[in-house]
Amino acid sequence: MKECIFQYRQNLIPQSEEDLELLASEFKFNQLVRAKVYKINPVIEPSVVQNNLLHAYFKLVADNSDNPNLNTIAKIKFACKVALDYRHQDRVAVRQDGTVVFEYRSFSFADLQDMERLKIFERAFDYLAEVSGIDKETMIAEAQSKMQRR
Repeated sequence: MKECIFQYRQNLIPQSEEDLELLASEFKFNQLVRAKVYKINPVIEPSVVQNNLLHAYFKLVADNSDNPNLNTIAKIKFACKVALDYRHQDRVAVRQDGTVVFEYRSFSFADLQDMERLKIFERAFDYLAEVSGIDKETMIAEAQSKMQRR
């Protein structure tokens, strides 16, 4: 681990939309920031790549959806979690009116182990293909091409 001081100018290229949004929400342009920099563990690298692909797929579906319930990344991501029943099984609450409330899990690569990640992402890709009406391989190829253009 190394600790460095940076000037936030958007020169570092975040690996995901979430990382980009986090930087933009936390720091002002040209602001000096201190960061701790770590090497990525080779075991985690495939998770980062696959997680970025999933989020690119979310963006692609949201950008091409006519459904107002699926026209943003946040909406499609939530719909995907609901469809996959991707929630914490031990975190359920019941409101006074009888409504059951669940806490849904994050797709973060830090929260998913290898086999679980592979299974849940495969199910997510299938769901997104079904929602978009385009076969999975075509959508994945399109998402990958958009990732490479960034």
